[in-house]
Amino acid sequence: MKSQFELSFFDAASNQLGATTIKDLKAAGLGTPNGNGFGYAAYSLSATAPAGTSFVRSAATMLNAYGNPAGGDQAFVVDAFT
Repeated sequence: MKSQFELSFFDAASNQLGATTIKDLKAAGLGTPNGNGFGYAAYSLSATAPAGTSFVRSAATMLNAYGNPAGGDQAFVVDAFT
Protein backbone atom coordinates (compact mmCIF):
# COMPACT_ATOMS: atom_id res chain seq x y z
CA MET A 1 0.00 0.00 0.00
CA LYS A 2 1.29 3.42 -0.86
CA SER A 3 -0.64 6.65 -0.49
CA GLN A 4 1.26 9.90 -0.71
CA PHE A 5 1.15 13.64 -1.31
CA GLU A 6 3.82 15.46 -3.29
CA LEU A 7 4.77 19.01 -4.27
CA SER A 8 7.06 19.27 -7.30
CA PHE A 9 8.81 22.46 -8.47
CA PHE A 10 9.56 23.16 -12.15
CA ASP A 11 11.37 25.83 -14.14
CA ALA A 12 9.94 27.54 -17.23
CA ALA A 13 11.19 24.68 -19.46
CA SER A 14 9.33 22.09 -17.31
CA ASN A 15 12.53 20.72 -15.76
CA GLN A 16 11.93 19.48 -12.22
CA LEU A 17 14.00 21.48 -9.74
CA GLY A 18 12.94 19.68 -6.58
CA ALA A 19 10.13 18.01 -4.69
CA THR A 20 8.89 17.25 -1.21
CA THR A 21 6.69 14.28 -0.34
CA ILE A 22 4.73 12.70 2.48
CA LYS A 23 5.62 9.18 1.35
CA ASP A 24 3.50 7.09 3.70
CA LEU A 25 0.11 8.49 4.64
CA LYS A 26 -0.82 5.21 6.35
CA ALA A 27 2.07 5.75 8.78
CA ALA A 28 0.76 9.32 9.20
CA GLY A 29 -2.63 7.97 10.29
CA LEU A 30 -4.55 7.34 7.04
CA GLY A 31 -7.15 4.64 7.68
CA THR A 32 -7.03 5.02 11.46
CA PRO A 33 -10.48 5.61 12.97
CA ASN A 34 -10.54 9.23 14.13
CA GLY A 35 -14.21 10.01 14.81
CA ASN A 36 -14.62 12.07 11.62
CA GLY A 37 -17.17 11.10 9.00
CA PHE A 38 -15.63 8.61 6.55
CA GLY A 39 -12.37 8.93 8.52
CA TYR A 40 -11.53 12.26 6.88
CA ALA A 41 -8.24 13.72 8.06
CA ALA A 42 -6.20 16.81 7.24
CA TYR A 43 -2.59 16.56 6.11
CA SER A 44 -0.21 19.41 5.46
CA LEU A 45 2.79 19.51 3.16
CA SER A 46 4.80 22.66 2.54
CA ALA A 47 8.17 23.62 1.12
CA THR A 48 10.11 26.62 -0.09
CA ALA A 49 10.36 26.76 -3.87
CA PRO A 50 13.91 26.54 -5.22
CA ALA A 51 15.33 29.51 -7.13
CA GLY A 52 14.10 29.54 -10.73
CA THR A 53 10.73 27.92 -9.99
CA SER A 54 8.05 28.90 -12.52
CA PHE A 55 5.27 26.55 -11.45
CA VAL A 56 4.37 23.98 -8.80
CA ARG A 57 2.49 20.71 -9.25
CA SER A 58 0.65 19.06 -6.37
CA ALA A 59 -0.16 15.36 -6.55
CA ALA A 60 -2.04 12.80 -4.50
CA THR A 61 -1.40 9.15 -5.30
CA MET A 62 -2.80 5.84 -4.05
CA LEU A 63 -1.14 2.62 -5.28
CA ASN A 64 -1.86 -0.95 -4.15
CA ALA A 65 -4.70 0.15 -1.89
CA TYR A 66 -5.52 -1.60 1.35
CA GLY A 67 -8.90 -2.69 2.72
CA ASN A 68 -11.19 -0.19 4.39
CA PRO A 69 -10.99 -0.98 8.14
CA ALA A 70 -14.66 0.05 8.48
CA GLY A 71 -15.68 -2.32 5.66
CA GLY A 72 -16.88 -1.43 2.21
CA ASP A 73 -14.96 -0.31 -0.83
CA GLN A 74 -11.63 1.48 -0.92
CA ALA A 75 -11.52 5.21 -1.49
CA PHE A 76 -8.94 7.96 -1.41
CA VAL A 77 -10.68 11.33 -1.56
CA VAL A 78 -8.60 14.49 -1.83
CA ASP A 79 -9.79 18.08 -1.94
CA ALA A 80 -8.98 21.60 -0.76
CA PHE A 81 -5.48 22.01 -2.13
CA THR A 82 -4.29 25.50 -1.25
